[in-house]
Amino acid sequence: MIDWLWQSSLLISAVILPLLLGHAWLLRRLGAQTTYSLWALVPLSLALVALAEAGAVTTSGWTQLQVVTTVQQEVAGWRPAQLPALSLMIWALGVTAAWALLLRHRTKSRASWSIGRHLRVVRWRDCLSPAISGLLRPTLYLPLDFSARFSSDQRRLVLAHELAHWQRGDLHSNFGAFLLLSVFWFHPLVWLGYRRYRMDQELACDAHVLGKTSTAAQASYGRALLLAAGPTQSPWSLIDPLTNHYGAYKKMKERLQNLTQSKSYTRLPIVALSIVVFAAAMLWQSPTVASETGNENELATPIVRINPQYPAAAAKQGLEGKVALRFSITAAGETDAIEVINAEPEGVFDSAAVRALEKWRYHPRFAGDGHEVLLAFTLE
Repeated sequence: MIDWLWQSSLLISAVILPLLLGHAWLLRRLGAQTTYSLWALVPLSLALVALAEAGAVTTSGWTQLQVVTTVQQEVAGWRPAQLPALSLMIWALGVTAAWALLLRHRTKSRASWSIGRHLRVVRWRDCLSPAISGLLRPTLYLPLDFSARFSSDQRRLVLAHELAHWQRGDLHSNFGAFLLLSVFWFHPLVWLGYRRYRMDQELACDAHVLGKTSTAAQASYGRALLLAAGPTQSPWSLIDPLTNHYGAYKKMKERLQNLTQSKSYTRLPIVALSIVVFAAAMLWQSPTVASETGNENELATPIVRINPQYPAAAAKQGLEGKVALRFSITAAGETDAIEVINAEPEGVFDSAAVRALEKWRYHPRFAGDGHEVLLAFTLE
C-alpha cells in the first residue's frame, strides 16, 4: 500500500504540476470549460497505475505471473521493517481525520443529505450567498434578502448557475475529488490542485451559463457576482465537496475577468486523453496464451505453487526485493531449466526463489519453453 501511494504520488504530481503552472495559458487558449475538463487527467492517471499493477504481463507470448512472498516474523528492537506499518497507520489516521472534519463541517452547515428527486429551496439567515448542496437530492440555499438584493435578471442568472452545478454533475465530481484528496492528504500538490480544480469549476459553470447570453446579461451577471460575494470565506467552503459557493471578493477578480471570454467547449483534449487511456489499457491488458492444445485465452497458472522461504538474514536487515525467473515446463508438468534473469538486490533472494519454483507443478498442456515468473519478497 505504501509503495502504491508513493508511486501514485509521483504520477499525479507529474499531472497536477503542469496544470497549475500552465493554468493561465490554458485558460486563454482553451477557455474555462475545456481547462476544467483537463482535471480528469488526475483520476485517469491513477487508473493507468491500476492497470499496470493488475493482472499478468505478456512476455514473448508466455505468461509472466507475479507472486508476493511476505514475512511476519518478529524482529527484536526497532527495525526498518517496522517503518511501513507505522507509515500505513499514520496515513490511515490522516484519511480518518479528513472525513471526520468533513462530517463535522456538514453537521454544522446543516446541509441536506436527504434522498429525493426534486429540488428543495431553503431560505437561511446564515446564508450570505446562494449555494447548492447535496449528493442524492439538491438543496438550494438562498439568503433571506435574495429577492431584495438581486434584480429579476440577476436572480435568473444566479439560479441558472446553481442549477447548472447539479445538472452538470459537479457535486458528484467533487465527492470523487475529495475522496482522492483524503487518500493523498499528505501531498501538498494535491491540496493546491483540488483548490484550483474547484475554482476552475466555478469558471466553467460561469461560461456554461453565459454561453448564449448577450453582453447586457454578462454585465448583469457580473454585478450579481459582486453582490453575492462576501469579504471572507471559510477554507471548508472550498473543500466541502457537496456545496458550491460563489466565493470571497478576492476570488471574484478572476471570475469577472473571464466573463468576457467566449471560447466554446471543445472535446479534443478529452478525446485525446481517451485514446491514450485506451492504448495504455491495451498494452497492460491480461495476456493470452497459445498452448500446444490450441486453447487460447488461458493463463499458464500453476496447479501447485509453493511460496519461497524468506531469508532470515534479509528479514533481520529489513531487505525487500524481487527475482525474475525463466523456466521450462516438461511434459509431466514439472519445472525445468530454471534461470535467474534479473534480481534486485542481486544474490539475496535468488536461491530461495529457485528452490520454490522447483516445486511448482503445471498442467501438461502448458509444456514448453520461455515461461517467466516474478517473485516479490516484501515485509509486513
